[in-house]
Amino acid sequence: LALATTPQVSRRSVVMIGAQAAGLWRAATAPAEARERAQNARPGLGLIYWGGATRCDPTDPSCAQEGRMGGNTPSTLTVPQPRATATSRAFFDLAIDRRPAGCLTFALYGAECPASVANFRDLCRGALARRPGEEPASYLGSTVVQVQPGRCVIGGSLVRAGGRLELLPGSARPRFVPSRPDANDDKGVGSLDEAGLLAMRRGGGDVSYLVTLGKAPGLDRDWVVIGQIADEESAALLARLASVPVNRYDGGPLLRTEVVACDVRDDAPSRGPG
Repeated sequence: LALATTPQVSRRSVVMIGAQAAGLWRAATAPAEARERAQNARPGLGLIYWGGATRCDPTDPSCAQEGRMGGNTPSTLTVPQPRATATSRAFFDLAIDRRPAGCLTFALYGAECPASVANFRDLCRGALARRPGEEPASYLGSTVVQVQPGRCVIGGSLVRAGGRLELLPGSARPRFVPSRPDANDDKGVGSLDEAGLLAMRRGGGDVSYLVTLGKAPGLDRDWVVIGQIADEESAALLARLASVPVNRYDGGPLLRTEVVACDVRDDAPSRGPG
């Protein structure tokens, strides 16, 4: 402050002194930042830095919300009682931070929600294409985009979005338009009032899906129940997803949670080999 009020010191000198001070501060903090980046880049170390603090490894099943080891351990989820006859089953092999995490198996209610289930099945098979010349969209490689503890997991951020080039009104050059499911008027099977229910957007036209982690009837306006988890392995994996640490901005998982393999089979009581 004394320099800034002294007539003999120019404004440029003050700026240069400030820049030098900032450079010294960056040099002093660079080693700590480098260590934090290195920790974040190397999973499985037991303790890592995220959120400005030392916390447990998010890939460890014992690491819960807020990065506390053993804190907020999720209660075991159970498989819901069937609400309708399953016409087919879908299988999602998930990976958390590129590590195999298990398989989610869904029983699909195709008779009650024919259009929504058809869209979900086509995305599982990598065959969602509704217009001539489209590349098909697929859930393969898609990621979980949000975890709302005690409420739901939302997925469907596509890597393979499919689509085709189209010349849109008011545009001078073609643009790539992703594939989208057709609209529909499926009513769903009951309310999102328990854990383990699979839902898609009401009205269709969207690739997002949702799996409940608890009672969430407030979501009924925008989502329709099209199926449910089908076995204990799925319930255990869903409980694991419920405890994955997330950022506080939008609930996104801190580690990439993705579908590394997906399949669908008609009226299959179990996955079986292959």
